[in-house]
Amino acid sequence: MVTIVNPSPSNDSSNGGGMGFLVGAILIIFFGFLFFVYGLPMIRDVMNDGVEVNVRTPDDVKLNVEEPAESTQ
Repeated sequence: MVTIVNPSPSNDSSNGGGMGFLVGAILIIFFGFLFFVYGLPMIRDVMNDGVEVNVRTPDDVKLNVEEPAESTQ
């Protein structure tokens, strides 16, 4: 019969202690921020076909400005 001996768990905390997860989370947040600040506006500019609004204005504009009569009180 074979006896399997499991090694005791190490109490050494120098194996990272979740530091990789913290660095990864910070990098994901950082790159997400860069995407929202620079990526989305760039995508919007590429998708925009250069909308052009054409408004017809009259050739001759006549403004009749009359000063109001002074009231005598």
